[in-house]
Amino acid sequence: MVDYFETLTSGLSVNSFDTEGYLPPPLSNPHISSELRDGLIAFSFFGLLSVITTFCVLVLIVYGIISQRHDRGRTLIHNQLLTLIANLFIADMLEALAGCISLHWLRLGKMLAPTAACSIQAILLHMGILSNGLFVLAIAVITWVHVVWRETLRRWLFYSIIGGIWAFALILSFEGLIRSPHDFFASIGPCCWISPLHRNQAIWLLCLWVFGTQTLTILIYTHIFFNLRTQVNHSDARFAATSRSERGTHDALRNLAVFPIIFLATSLPLCIAMTMGVAKQYVPLTFEIVAGIMVSWSGWIDCILYTLTRKKLFFGD
Repeated sequence: MVDYFETLTSGLSVNSFDTEGYLPPPLSNPHISSELRDGLIAFSFFGLLSVITTFCVLVLIVYGIISQRHDRGRTLIHNQLLTLIANLFIADMLEALAGCISLHWLRLGKMLAPTAACSIQAILLHMGILSNGLFVLAIAVITWVHVVWRETLRRWLFYSIIGGIWAFALILSFEGLIRSPHDFFASIGPCCWISPLHRNQAIWLLCLWVFGTQTLTILIYTHIFFNLRTQVNHSDARFAATSRSERGTHDALRNLAVFPIIFLATSLPLCIAMTMGVAKQYVPLTFEIVAGIMVSWSGWIDCILYTLTRKKLFFGD
């Protein structure tokens, strides 16, 4: 399997272009195979589905925030969670838009790099996955602050975190392209992604952050559940109001904890494929296609979760 990657990257460099200025196969696909065509169709279909569903949910969330901004019955933690979930859906939409660009490859009948379409698709995908994981972590953090410390973040700190997440995701998404504008992105499976020529950078630009943020998220939710169990054991069960509050907190936590599960399930295959690439192991085209398709699932699955659980997703309601 090592020989495959040695053959793939041997002799390839920034100067390894064909007569039209594109990277040679397999970093570009001048002819799309039937298997890859099926993968592109599925990737673009689920991408389009996620764009439509996330847009509809975002419209409802933004309308709710604007129409009820003066509602004193809405707690600060409710508004903060709702704002973070809205940003999570924006991240989902970026991933979904990356899937829609595969319609361009289907129309052309080939996948070419470096091109504007290839770079845009890779940047959208990278930024969407990275910001998605960071917002899942942010939801866990403010939940931990609320449940464990009985506090809420100050507004300036809360909005600084949101701005910082987007700035960080933007910087990491463009960093590789700025350094190597001609060969950083290439055709990988049903989409454009970080080229095998830069597979080591793919780990620290994305995979380490995905694994790191979700490890922290799991640890935070574990601590929250243990802390909540301790509170329940020391509470007086005779007070019905306390019992109702505890049940509401448990319901909200269970539903919020599903978001990182969805993120891991949809992004982990892609990170596994990238890690296999760094280890110079052969990654089957079928696996690359499935990994790309699963990334495009994130949006519509999150929408289903939010739609089914939104009445039990917030504390203090």
